[in-house]
Amino acid sequence: MKIIFRIFVIFISCYFCIRLSPKVNIEQLLFDDLNFFSIIDPYNITHGLVVVSILVTFLTIIINNIFKPFIEIYLMYYFKFSFFLIINFFSLSAIFILLRVYGYSRLNVLLYVLGLSTYFYLEDKLL
Repeated sequence: MKIIFRIFVIFISCYFCIRLSPKVNIEQLLFDDLNFFSIIDPYNITHGLVVVSILVTFLTIIINNIFKPFIEIYLMYYFKFSFFLIINFFSLSAIFILLRVYGYSRLNVLLYVLGLSTYFYLEDKLL
């Protein structure tokens, strides 16, 4: 149940981070990469935003699970919040670069990374 709620929180926050950016540009993703799938309409930007959000969600979960032992061993005496900042920023920036997402709001990305890192930190402390 915890993982499903975590996936939902990451997906929703990433989707709104991109959706609320006024000049987001994912046309290369829609017309070049996702054009092979006939079920995805390249003129509907919502499909591209959902694909980007799903990939960011899965990469965040994978990186978090891979580095979970390092959190317990190495970061036991240090501030875990910085580790969560690195995980969230790396997964978001890697997917944005890989899928050529341009024009996103830097303020939204900053709020996304800080908000999600706070959520991970509180979830780790409370649960």
